Amino acid sequence: MQYQDCENVSTATAVQKDILHSGVQSKADKSPVTVADYGSQILVSLVLKMETPASTSFSMVAEEDSEELRKEGAEEILENITELVNETIVDDGTYSMYFSKEGILSAIDDGKSEGGPSGRHWVLDPIDGTKGFLRGDQYAIALALLDEGKVVLGVLACPNLSLGSIGNLNGSSSGDQVGALFSATIGCGAEVESLQGSPAQKISVCSIDDPVNASFFESYEGAHSMRDLTGSIAEKLGVQAPPVRIDSQAKYGALARGDGAIYLRFPHKGYREKIWDHAAGSIVVTEAGGVVTDASGNDLDFSKGRFLDLDTGIIATNKQLMPSLLKVVQEAIKEQNQAASPFSASSNYCAFAMSQLPPPPPPAAAGNQYGAEHAAAKKAVALAARLCKKVQQDLLKLDIQTKADRTPVTVADYGSQVLVSLVLKMDLPSNSFSMVAEEDSEDLRKDEAQEMLEHITKLVNETIINDGSYSITLSKEDVLVAIDGGKSEGGPSGRHWILDPIDGTKGFIRGDQYAIGLALLDEGKVVLGAMACPNLPFKSIGDRNGGSSGDQVGVVFSATIGCGSTVETLGGSQPQKISVCSISNPVDASFFESYERKHCMRDCTSSIAEKLGIQAPPVIIDSQAKYGAIARGDGAIYWRFPHKRSKESVWDHAAGSIIITEAGGLVKDASGKDLDFSKGRYLDRDAGIIATNKYLMPLVVKAAQEAMKEEGILG
Repeated sequence: MQYQDCENVSTATAVQKDILHSGVQSKADKSPVTVADYGSQILVSLVLKMETPASTSFSMVAEEDSEELRKEGAEEILENITELVNETIVDDGTYSMYFSKEGILSAIDDGKSEGGPSGRHWVLDPIDGTKGFLRGDQYAIALALLDEGKVVLGVLACPNLSLGSIGNLNGSSSGDQVGALFSATIGCGAEVESLQGSPAQKISVCSIDDPVNASFFESYEGAHSMRDLTGSIAEKLGVQAPPVRIDSQAKYGALARGDGAIYLRFPHKGYREKIWDHAAGSIVVTEAGGVVTDASGNDLDFSKGRFLDLDTGIIATNKQLMPSLLKVVQEAIKEQNQAASPFSASSNYCAFAMSQLPPPPPPAAAGNQYGAEHAAAKKAVALAARLCKKVQQDLLKLDIQTKADRTPVTVADYGSQVLVSLVLKMDLPSNSFSMVAEEDSEDLRKDEAQEMLEHITKLVNETIINDGSYSITLSKEDVLVAIDGGKSEGGPSGRHWILDPIDGTKGFIRGDQYAIGLALLDEGKVVLGAMACPNLPFKSIGDRNGGSSGDQVGVVFSATIGCGSTVETLGGSQPQKISVCSISNPVDASFFESYERKHCMRDCTSSIAEKLGIQAPPVIIDSQAKYGAIARGDGAIYWRFPHKRSKESVWDHAAGSIIITEAGGLVKDASGKDLDFSKGRYLDRDAGIIATNKYLMPLVVKAAQEAMKEEGILG
C-alpha cells in the first residue's frame, strides 16, 4: 500500500512572536495550552480534509478539544483563535474559506477520535512542548498516520530547530537556517528539509557503537523524566557527555539525523504516555535506521487508543547501542526499585515550631485587644513579601504550577504561606491555631514536583536566615506540613487566620501588582487585616494601569477593628493614618476594577459608570492592592462583578475589606449588604462587591442594581 505525505500548516511561529498571557489557558492535567495549540490543530485538520480523498473516512486522535473554549469567560481567546486561523488561511492563499467561531470549535473537536487497532487514524500533537514554545525554545508540530494499529507515516515540523546539528547542551542550533521539517513513510526512509521548502535530504541515525562516545537527549521538563535514573544509566554505560535537554519531539528529529546517539525518557510513576507525543517521532527515527522501544525492549504499541500501554519508559537509539543500553536500563531500574523505601516523615512542623516559641508577649495596650496579632500579621506579610520579591526578580516558568481551578501557583505562593504560618506560630501565644489559606500541599507531594519542593524549601530557609529573627531550619516535610496548616474551614465560631499568600499571582508573574493578604476572623467577624503590596508605591497610583508616582515602592497596609487604618513602607517606616476620599459627586470619581476579565463583567461595570456619569476611565490592576489604594484615597470606587458561577473566596477580600472600613469606607455586596466571612472558605453571595465611601455607596448600589437587572444578572 502506498502512503502520501501531507502538508502541515501551522500558526505557531506567528503566535510565538507576539504571544500574550491572555492567550494561555491551563488544562485539567495542569499543562498550558495556547491559541497556537488550538489554531495549529484546526489548520492541520483543514489541510488533511482538503487534501485527502473525500471517499476516505476521516478520523483524528489529537490533543486538544473545545471544552474549555465553550465555557463562559473564554470568549476572548476563542475570538483570538478565530481571527488568527482566518488570517493564516488568507495569507497562505491556498484555500478560499472562512471559519466562524462555531466552525472553529467543530474543527477542534475533529480530533476526538479514540484511534485503535483497526482503520486509519491521524495522530496529532498540534504543539508538542508548549512550555518550550512559551519560552521561545524548541517545540514541534507532530502528525502521524496510524493504519490498522501501526504507524505508517510521520511528519515533525520544528520551527526553532536549525537544518544544521544541535551544537550545545541547551538544544540551541548551529547554522543560520532555522526551521526543520522531518518526514518518514514506512519502508521509504526518513528525510529533512527546511520549513521554507528546500529539497529534502535523506537522514540516518549515528553509527556510534561505543557508549563512551555517545551523547544522549532527555526532556527539558524534569516531570517528564526521572533524572536520577537516567544519570545512573549514563554512568553505567560510561557516557562522558552531559545530557542534552530540549523540549518536544524535536529530540526524535535530532536523533534521527545523528545529532546524538540516545534518547531516554522515564516519566514519574502515574504518568500515562499519550500516543501523539511519540507516534510521529518514533517512525522518523526507525525509518532513519534507529530503534524505539520501551524499557523492556518491546516495540511501542499505538493500537490501544489515546494512550501507550506501558509504564517502563521509552528508549531510542541505533541498532549497535540498543542491546547494551537495554541491559543497563534494566539493571538501573532494578537497583532503583530495590533502594526504594517507605516514606518517612521528618519532625512534625507544628510540634517543632511550638517547642521553639518564645515567652508570650506582654499584654496588648488598652484599646487594642489584637495588638500582638496586629504586629505579628504585619511582620508575617512583610517577610513573605521579601520572599516574593526575590522570586519575582528571577522568576522561572519551571517554578509555576497550575491548580485544578486553572489558576497558576508559584514557589512564592507556597513559600509565602509557609513563612506567614511560621511567624504567627512563633510570635503569638501557644493557643489553638487555625488558618484558612489558599494553598495546600497536594500537588507538591507528587513525584514530579520534588524539584519545585526543594526550591521552595531552600527559598524559605534563605529568607529566614536573611531576616535573622529565628534560628531554625525547615525540612521539606516541615514545609509541606506548614502549607497544610491552612486547611481550616473557618466558620462562625473561634479565631481563624485568613491568608492569601499571593493575591494576584498572574500580576506577580507579569511583574505587576500583587498582595499578601492576611486577616483575623474572631467569632465570624474580621477584626484585623494586614496587606503587603511589594509593587505599590508609598505615594498614590498615578496612571490607568496601576503604575506609580514617586520612587519609594513597597507598602504594608494594616487595620485593627476600632483603631483605624495605616500604611507604612515595607522597610518599616513610621505608620501613617489613611482615609478614603471624600468625593460625593460621581462625576468627579475614578474607579478601580480587576485586571482579569473573568473577575469583572466589564459591560456591566461600563453601564454602571455611565449611569453614574463617571468621566474617568477605569484603573485596572491586579489583587487586593485595589483595596489599599481605595483606603488611602487614590480612587473613589472599587467594584467587582464576576461572571456567573464564580465563587468568591474569603481570602480574596478579608484583609482588604477591613482596611477600607477602618479607613472610613464601606464594603458591600451589590444588594447593599455587608460581606459575611462566617460561612467557611467562600462568601455566601455571588451578587458582586462594591467598595467606596459613605457618600457614594447609595448611588453606586442603585446604579449597580439597575445595570445588573438590565443585563439579566438580577431577576
